[in-house]
Amino acid sequence: MSFGRFCGTVIASLAVAVPLPAQDLSVSAAAGHARYADSISGTSGTVGVRLRLRSPTLWAALEAHHARFTSGTWASQAATGILAVRPLSRATALGVRADASVNHLEGGLWSGVASGGALAATSWQQWILSVEATAGMVRRVDETSDPVIAGAARLSRVMPRWTLGAELAGTYSDTARFADATLHAGYRDGLLTATALSGVRCGDLGGPPWIQGRIEWQVMPTAALELAIGTYPEDLTGFTEGLFFSAGIRIGTAASAPTALTDRSTRVDPLPGGSVRVSFAVPEASSVDIAGEWNQWTPVPLTRVASRRWEAVLRLVPGAYRFSLIVDGERWVVPADVPELPDGFGGSVGLLVIG
Repeated sequence: MSFGRFCGTVIASLAVAVPLPAQDLSVSAAAGHARYADSISGTSGTVGVRLRLRSPTLWAALEAHHARFTSGTWASQAATGILAVRPLSRATALGVRADASVNHLEGGLWSGVASGGALAATSWQQWILSVEATAGMVRRVDETSDPVIAGAARLSRVMPRWTLGAELAGTYSDTARFADATLHAGYRDGLLTATALSGVRCGDLGGPPWIQGRIEWQVMPTAALELAIGTYPEDLTGFTEGLFFSAGIRIGTAASAPTALTDRSTRVDPLPGGSVRVSFAVPEASSVDIAGEWNQWTPVPLTRVASRRWEAVLRLVPGAYRFSLIVDGERWVVPADVPELPDGFGGSVGLLVIG
């Protein structure tokens, strides 16, 4: 997968990643097959580093890879993305984002993309709708550059184990104008995470539909096996469409156990229409969020209803859900009066029982 497309998926990946310290910093080693432009292709060994930071209102990612091909040639890639969001209510938010990526091939050939813009999002029950507009510059492998404008609309449905979504995006530059339609799905069950994506393009740079799949299996608190395969389309920087395959291991830092709340005051009250009101006693906090597997660990703000009590209304069917609270945007805590379970990354989470 070229980093021209990675730049556009950084924020979407963060939105469904489990926000635990084990994912903050990691290194990887893999072997596979890929094609970079028309000049470098074949089997390669790859090493990489990834840094991800997250708070309830700020997401950031930095990733870099260096691939050495069996032919003796090499290619280096780096990408970064940042998203800042300001909630306007429980269901709406506004934000700004910025992305950049660069590709450097042996022989001095390089390309890159940088863009920034604004987005708006709203949610209803398990549905999330977001729209965004960005503007920036692209530098192609043929050493030409152009301004580029893009817009996208995304619709996602978040469930306890599944995330489903669709996206329609348009891109405009002096030399290329096209629209992409993509579908994606994600599944998480314990130590296993699987994602799949398919897309089709109309307009310039069109070609056959593409499909991508990725599986990650957490074999140890600090190690995961990764497998990725698929195709990718041509992009603005001059990278042609092709096939990629990689298999490797990622090593990261282990999560420390969240701080436990000593107050035994977790409450779950059923409401009409299939919703529940959950509330917790959290002393000396200026903000409290709840994150759980019902929405792929996306933090949801709680509302202060008393000096020590915070609550939220969630639409959850009867069952048991892993969750954690985030106090003041940085401290992960588990209430003392709920069961505690391993999180698969060397730490622990709480178990919220509904019904």
